[in-house]
Amino acid sequence: LKESVEQYQKGGRDDLADKESFELSLLEKYLPEQLSEGKIRDAVKNTIQSSSAESMQDMGRVIGLLMKELAGTADGKLVQKIVQEELSS
Repeated sequence: LKESVEQYQKGGRDDLADKESFELSLLEKYLPEQLSEGKIRDAVKNTIQSSSAESMQDMGRVIGLLMKELAGTADGKLVQKIVQEELSS
């Protein structure tokens, strides 16, 4: 829904953006609290260490483990971005 809001705003459709924003606010009341980027980064580092991941080739395995652990509390795109950063450093 967040992406829809952004697309509607870019397209000048504030009426549709407002509708999507309202629906998103209703859903967020019932969703688990989202983790901060710092907490996600800590979980990524722990998972990389515990799974002995060493390179970008291990990215899929690391993300799979993390998404099971963080289900519903972290945005998958953010998790992927952080895993890429940590595995490439």
